[in-house]
Parts: sequence; C-alpha cells; structure tokens
Amino acid sequence: MPLIPESGIDWIDKAVIWLAGLGVPLIFALVTWLLFPAVMTSITSLFLDDVVDAVEALHYPDLAGWRASPLHEVIWLGLRLSLLIVLINLLALPLYLTLLFTGFGTLALYLAINGYLLGREYYEMVAVRHATPKNAGHLRKQNRDKAFLGGLMIALLFMIPVLNLMAPVIGIA
Repeated sequence: MPLIPESGIDWIDKAVIWLAGLGVPLIFALVTWLLFPAVMTSITSLFLDDVVDAVEALHYPDLAGWRASPLHEVIWLGLRLSLLIVLINLLALPLYLTLLFTGFGTLALYLAINGYLLGREYYEMVAVRHATPKNAGHLRKQNRDKAFLGGLMIALLFMIPVLNLMAPVIGIA
C-alpha cells in the first residue's frame, strides 16, 4: 500500500511523486546544516583548551586560569555540547520544517537555538578554568546576555563556508 494515494490522473500522480522525491534530499540537507555545529564542536573540543591557554597567556596573563581542565572534563563538556545541539535541533526539526516556507523563520530559529547553546557551553568551557563547575554555571547565568551574543556570533560563523571550519577556535578565543 503506497503512502501517497494515487489520484488516477497521470500527470498529478507524477508531480506528487516528483515533489516527494525532492523532500528526502531537502530534509537531508537541512539536517546536515543543523548538525554541522555539533559535529565540528565535538571534534575541535579536544583542542580548544590549548586555544584558551594561548589566549589567556597572551592577552590576560594576570587572569590565567587557576585550574587546568582535566581531559575527562574537556571531553565531557564537548560531548555534552554536541549532544545538546543534536537533541534540541532534532526536537525542533518539525518547527524548522514548518518555518522553512517563511523565508527567514528557519534561520532565526537556528540562530536562536544554536546561539543560546553555543554561548552557554563556550562560556562554561572558559569559566570552569576560573571557578568550580557549579560556580561557572552561576557566572554564566549572571552573564547570559553576553554569553548569548557570543554564541550568536559563533552560530553566524558556522554559516559562512570556510570560516565555519574555524568557528570553534574563533569562538573560544
């Protein structure tokens, strides 16, 4: 039994099949676009601690992190960010598809969701070097507007070809 019932009118049936065939590649492209930040962040998160060390040593020598982030903590923060991005973007997929026809709704939703998540997690990656993980979360909440704007800029960088490959490094710096 076909998922799409036939109308009995040949040209309409062919048009419906053709349009349905466009849906699969479109959804695949949309999901790939949505998950790119998660994939890139999970790969680069292992190296971002070195970037933070270099930036702090060069620009903030007096404020350099008082605690080195253990490898398991760096891995956990990167995995948590990746999983959050994947989960929340997949949960929002029906809304993304609905907004796809508005012209700008999908972009606005993408930037809002990923701006919040990237800002939150990148802020926390640096904050845990200067505070306990519990206090880092409290600091993030106090600076949520700055964290969101930073995350929004990172999310925008993820949309620009070639620059998107450097977005995690630029964002953490």
